[in-house]
Amino acid sequence: MNNPLLLFAACGRRALPAKPLYHTLADLSIGKLHKFFKHPDPEICAICTLTAGSTCDILSTDKAKGETKMKDMAIFNKLVEGYNAHAYTHNYIYGFYFQNKVWMVETGSDINPYILTLDRASRGQGYSLRFKPTNAQKLVLMAKAPRLICSKELFDAEVKNSKYNKGEIFEKMVSELYGQTWEKDRVPFWEGGDLEINGKAYQVKFEKATFTNEKTLTRL
Repeated sequence: MNNPLLLFAACGRRALPAKPLYHTLADLSIGKLHKFFKHPDPEICAICTLTAGSTCDILSTDKAKGETKMKDMAIFNKLVEGYNAHAYTHNYIYGFYFQNKVWMVETGSDINPYILTLDRASRGQGYSLRFKPTNAQKLVLMAKAPRLICSKELFDAEVKNSKYNKGEIFEKMVSELYGQTWEKDRVPFWEGGDLEINGKAYQVKFEKATFTNEKTLTRL
């Protein structure tokens, strides 16, 4: 079971066509998932669905649809690589809802290609790179030693009763968790992190956060 294609066939969210248009996953960034397959575990099926359907669409017998998905993957890869090339830190603290609770996970950048999403940015900004995890992606994050922050009800109430958005409230809670006083700032990702813990800088992201967009990267 070392062949990614066989694994997608076994664990994919829908049946693959008998003769897929694109045979070599190694030609796609999705092929990088192969490294996860060396040590199968319960999260493998979630990993197989990380791209929210684009995996199976790329393997579609519909040539036009497949080519569109491959183009999207090329843009996605470019954004991920561009962000990594300019990022001040490659350490992340991700926050997300799961089973009516708010969780945080500390991780490196290696997981980013599998939990980030390609999206349309505001007019004139091109495409954007966002943290909008699906349930499958959240399962992968939950396998990374998650830490419970609070209930979803408490978190939403905190947001509702403050002037800050969800991302800022999450960053505030994480800061206080580590005994730090939080202050809102607008330091760009290429100049610094959002939080420093034991001398290590972290980017802090709550679900639906935007990492960057094409226009921003062209300016760097």
